[in-house]
Amino acid sequence: MEKTVTVFITSCGRPHLLKKTLKSFVKFNTYPIKEVILCEDSGVKGIVDFAKEILPYPIKFYYNNDRIGQMKTINKYITQVKTPYVFHMEDDYEFFDKGFIELSFKILDSDPNISQVLLQDEQHDFYKVDIDNDLCYKILTDDPNHHDIKKRNNGDGDLCVFSWRPSLKSLEVALLKVPYKRWDDEYTIQLEINKRGLYAVVTKNTKNGRKGFCTHIGKNEHISSRITSTNKKILGRVDFGKGNIKLKDI
Repeated sequence: MEKTVTVFITSCGRPHLLKKTLKSFVKFNTYPIKEVILCEDSGVKGIVDFAKEILPYPIKFYYNNDRIGQMKTINKYITQVKTPYVFHMEDDYEFFDKGFIELSFKILDSDPNISQVLLQDEQHDFYKVDIDNDLCYKILTDDPNHHDIKKRNNGDGDLCVFSWRPSLKSLEVALLKVPYKRWDDEYTIQLEINKRGLYAVVTKNTKNGRKGFCTHIGKNEHISSRITSTNKKILGRVDFGKGNIKLKDI
């Protein structure tokens, strides 16, 4: 498969954070990028147009007229990706080390069952499983040995992670369950990943005492995932009676 990459970014009304994200990405990325697709969900036209002055790659902007939430935004625009691989990014991460896409490809090539390669420093705090790979750990959502987790997973096994945080994945994985049902979210996609026997990994790299390649810079400016720009509620699994959906249900 040709190893061309589209960077797919979801953003929502935080241009100052996005600017830091983009500048750090350009500073530390060393891999050719075919195209950037930047999706802005704030409802404010032109708010992220500055990105074309920062990014040395072809870029397409997509602005929602009103806020619809990250899930619907991804559903609406992810089919615009035409390359075999997608580097997913959100608007509030700062990169601090080089070579992350090259290493991600090396990791994906090591096992066809790897769904995505995660890069954030805090993802090293997830429950890690040693899979005899010098480059990465398999990561789960919770400690599978904890009694409450076993009970909650209801015999479905250990649940692997799915994320839209900075990570490389194949377009096939990025399109799983697209078009999304109204109750879909990261968790239901995660169930689909597990159903297919795939699993996510986090890189093992450490430099100057720092793990991974990027850090979350938007913790103090969290966007409500449940309220739109027109003050309407963004519906989720619970609103459709799907709060307890399990692997066996998909």
